[in-house]
Amino acid sequence: SEIVLERLRMFLPRRKRATVLEIGCGTGNYAIALAASGAMVWGIDFSRGMLASARGRDKGRLVTWACGRAEQLPFCDASFDFVYNVDLVHLVTQRSSMFAEAFRVLRYGGVFCTVTKRHEHIRRRLLARYFPSITRVNVERFPHLREITRILRQVGFHHIVWGTAEYEIPVTPAYLESVRWKADSVLRRIPECEFQKGLSALERDASSGGLLRWSARAFIWAEKPGQHRPTL
Repeated sequence: SEIVLERLRMFLPRRKRATVLEIGCGTGNYAIALAASGAMVWGIDFSRGMLASARGRDKGRLVTWACGRAEQLPFCDASFDFVYNVDLVHLVTQRSSMFAEAFRVLRYGGVFCTVTKRHEHIRRRLLARYFPSITRVNVERFPHLREITRILRQVGFHHIVWGTAEYEIPVTPAYLESVRWKADSVLRRIPECEFQKGLSALERDASSGGLLRWSARAFIWAEKPGQHRPTL
């Protein structure tokens, strides 16, 4: 979303040609937009299909794309000024390894950001009104911000700060189509009868016009200490 992109841009290093890595870049929306802002951006994803879509969208060849896992990044130590991921942490089981790898590839003094959802955000989503079962599923999938913070401290980050962005946007035909195709993977985890009932209700309410969907993102910012401390 534009809100997420705006927040990421706020924390881009001010120096010319800052190096940026997106872990779990998917189809490349954020990576391409940040590269267009002047940063040198790398995007990595485990899915070759996602990377093929990202390369197809990157008409100006602004981003360097790579296939790999978040838990074992194929980059040298201290390679990037800024590392981030969006809506990834709930999909990774070895979170300590992922955050440790982000720490490793960051330069000293570099900033890391993970964008996720608070549990209260999950309960307030529009989809939760029409598909009640997804709330329980998503609360179980998404780690609490306190747990993320604990792991970030454990792997070496400091100056950890939380932030939230909330916004409302109209329910569009494109959004309804994404629901029909279960683009949000959690919709594939509920009974089909519940999905069909909820979809019919959503389509009926949207047809009257003016239906808004509330959304929110939680941002956790962390810094890698700016001075190398050799092991004694």
